[in-house]
Parts: sequence; C-alpha cells; structure tokens
Amino acid sequence: MDKRKKAVKLFNDIENFIFENNLDTNPHIFLLNRFYLTTSSKRASSLSLAGIDRNSFSFINKKFEDRLKRDFVLSLSISFILSLPSPKVYEIESAKVPPRSSLLFLTDTVVIPYDIEKKNQLHFSYLGKPDMETPFPNIESYPITRNKPFSISLQSTLFDIIQDDRNTLKPFSFDIIFDDSLNYGFADNNFIENISKLLKPNGELYLIAKKNFLSSPLTKQNKKALYRYFTASEINRYRKHLFLKMAKKNEALYLQSENIVIKDHIEDRTLKVNKKNLRFNNLLTFDETIKHEQILILRKIEERADSTSGECFKFFIGMFKNGGATPQIEALRKSKRFKPFIRSKEIVPYSSTPIKNWIVPDKDVFFQIPPAENFEREKLLLRYHSVKPVVAFDNSGLYFLNDVASITPRTDDIDLFFAEGYFNSKIIEYYYRIKFPHHNKFLKKNFSIIPFYICSRNIQKIISGSVSEIRELNSHLTLKDPADSKIREMVKTKMHQLDKFFFQLFKLSPEEIKIIETTLEN
Repeated sequence: MDKRKKAVKLFNDIENFIFENNLDTNPHIFLLNRFYLTTSSKRASSLSLAGIDRNSFSFINKKFEDRLKRDFVLSLSISFILSLPSPKVYEIESAKVPPRSSLLFLTDTVVIPYDIEKKNQLHFSYLGKPDMETPFPNIESYPITRNKPFSISLQSTLFDIIQDDRNTLKPFSFDIIFDDSLNYGFADNNFIENISKLLKPNGELYLIAKKNFLSSPLTKQNKKALYRYFTASEINRYRKHLFLKMAKKNEALYLQSENIVIKDHIEDRTLKVNKKNLRFNNLLTFDETIKHEQILILRKIEERADSTSGECFKFFIGMFKNGGATPQIEALRKSKRFKPFIRSKEIVPYSSTPIKNWIVPDKDVFFQIPPAENFEREKLLLRYHSVKPVVAFDNSGLYFLNDVASITPRTDDIDLFFAEGYFNSKIIEYYYRIKFPHHNKFLKKNFSIIPFYICSRNIQKIISGSVSEIRELNSHLTLKDPADSKIREMVKTKMHQLDKFFFQLFKLSPEEIKIIETTLEN
C-alpha cells in the first residue's frame, strides 16, 4: 500500500474511532499534533498540544501507535495532513520558495514538503474553521473558495465575502497561490482575475492542469483567460498532468526573464525556451514536449534565411459572405460574370486544379471582395483551414472564398515555382509544426514570420525545374491507368530530391535532417 492510501485509511479509521468514543476533536487536529511532537521532539503535554486535550490525544495515539511509526510521521507535512482524506494529491517537490513567504492553498489536492512549510506562512482556503487551533503558529484558515465568490473594491482594496454579514476578511497579499484545475475544473474568468489581485506584484500562481492543457485547442478559452493576468515561467510535465508556474503579469518583470523553463519529468530533461523565440503567450496551443535540438534547428532556419515571408509576399484571403447570403455557384460558365472557382480541399501541391465550378463575385452577396487583379494574376493558393502549409501555383485566375488564402511576390526576384517548392518543403512544414503547434488555420500573422530564403536566380531555376517536373508528372495521373503506380513512384523520388535541395540550402547535417523527418512522422 502506498503512502497516500495508507494515510487516507488511517485518517478514516481515526475519524471513526473519534466518533465511536465521542471525543471532542477531529483527525486533522490529532495528526497535526502528532506530526508537531515528532518533528520538534517533544512529549505530549498541556503546553505542547493545541486543539486537543492530553487524555484524548493519548487515547487516540495508543490505539494507532503501531501505524504511527516515527519514519512514517516524519514523511508527512502540514499540507499533506490537511489534504486528507482526498485520495489523490500532487506533491510539489521542486518548488523554490523564499523563506517568510505567504502561501495560499485554494485546493486540498496540492502538497508541499515540510522543509518549505516550516519557513513560511500557510493559508488554507478549505478548512472551513477560521478559529481552528493547531500547534503550528504559521497556519491560518482563509475563507476564499470557488464556492464563495468575492469582489475587490479598486478604491479600498477590501474583499467582501458573499456570505453572512458577520464574516469579513481583511485584505492580504500572497507570494504564491496553489490551485488545481485538473480535479476541480478550470476557474471562471472572474475568479482568475481575483486570484491575480490577491497576489503581490511579483507573486506566482502554481497551477495543476491537464496533461494536454497547453497543447489542446479545446482549452483555448481557458488559456486566454489565464494569459490575461499571468505569464508562464515554468512548465513541469508529468505523465498524467502538468504543474505550471504562472507569474503575475508584470511587463517589467516579464522582460527581465527571457526564458520559459520546461522540466520534463517523463524523459528527465530540462529545457530553457526563449520567450521571443516561441512567443509563448501568443501560442494558445503550445507544445511543451519540444526538445533542445528542435529549437536549435529552428534558430538555424531563421539565421540562414535573410528575410521573412511577410517581407517577400503579399497575403490576402478570399471573399467573405454576407450573413446568410448564398453565392451563385454553377458547374458551367453561363456568362462573363461567372469566374473560375476553387474550394480549399481542391488545393493540391504541384498540381493544376481543373475548373469544376464557376462563381459570381456579386457585391450583394459578399461584403469583402479583393480586387479582381488579385485573383486573376499568377499566384500561390493556400489552404487557410490547415495545420500546415499546403500551397499550389495557379495561373487560371481562380476565385475563392475565405477558406482559401493567396500570396504573390513583392518582387520579380522570386520565382513562383521555387516558392511553391519552398513552402511545401519538409523544412517549412517542420518550422511551422514547431513554431505554431496545433494551429488549425494558416494565419497571416503566422505566415508573415516564416523565414524566406531568397537565393540566387540559378539556384531558384534548379529548384523551379524540379517543381515543374513534378507538376508535369502529376498532370498525367489518372484514376484507372495501370502506369499510375510508376508515375507516383517517380513523383516520390522527385519530391525526395526536392527536399534534399532545401536541406542543402539551409546546410543541415544528417542528424538535423533525421530530427526533422522524425518530428514530421509523429
């Protein structure tokens, strides 16, 4: 039986024993006193006990003395005892807490070592007994829970508890607040704001969260609420949960600390990630599994490329419909008003899309229509709803809705076939995967910071030629031709060669190439 199960069973047995013998105490008080006497090497007396008389203490202690061995008692802590009988807790061993800090526990599922507790002031929000007497002078009940909302007056900074009029709460600022969004759900926005106001200017929120909290798009709204008041300083990754250190948002302090520390307790490694590099608080789907070697490749790509895509290309999204308006789309062109039309799913790299539909860009139907020249010029089409770059060359003047974006070079020095190969390459897919994990839209702001390598015309011509060959091979593919398998194998070989060109362009080593390919396979 592990320590927690053993302690929960002991707690329940003590509680039953107290009830059966009608004793005027409770298991928390008894265990706190037993822990205090053991850690301070004192005997039970009227002076050393608090909240329990000597006879009751001795009576309970004698009954359970075989289960209260010294080593077991010394392995406990104040928060461990007060968290009982919660069956599952999260023990935070790595917290670096300066002495004489004020700590607030908003949950009974977070436990810290006694070495930290004995040097600090402890406030527990879930005890429910503000006058509970304990042998430890640094314990105080603090009547703030999610079930007791409170408001903060900006003028007087007084906290008003929404309960009976007899209970009031004096203002208090904390250095650290512990919370658990895994077992108790994520707190609402008002509560998060109030937590931030309870913290000192350099205070921290220690948050237990779901293992996919940072990476999942489903927690986006929760993260937005959290990032409004906090910024991450440390991420601890475990098999079933995350332990996050969130600093109260303070621009001056934020700029002083350039790194986010990621401690992976599964793979036993630590990584410092530069905030500017990954723009953590702008990434609502941050991937905390990132590795140091992946970051180094990211930097190498950025350093080798001398420009960004935003500097080199104009980006625009297609037509936006008016409310419930239905655009006129036909399988045949009925007049000059009808323009060739493409849907997002029809965009395939290195392929010319056959025109299957025609659309009327009617101003009564669309509230935003880019200039006709943007559609009708040579351009690259992008799937806007996509987790990675999916780009295809177009010279058919295709029109599209806002599920498609398009880019055109700002200079004649960029060959569009070279650009098609560049944005569909493994290097750029890797860069996008690491930089913008789990994003399901190819956003303009993301596209704009993708590094773009403007190489010489000769190199562009070589890569452009390979792209042309792949496009030519794809144009011969049919659904029934037996020779298709041979053509597909030739396309695969050409695609591999194309990626090798880009690997050479960025001077990547075999080890770096392997990391890129392994990352994209996962």
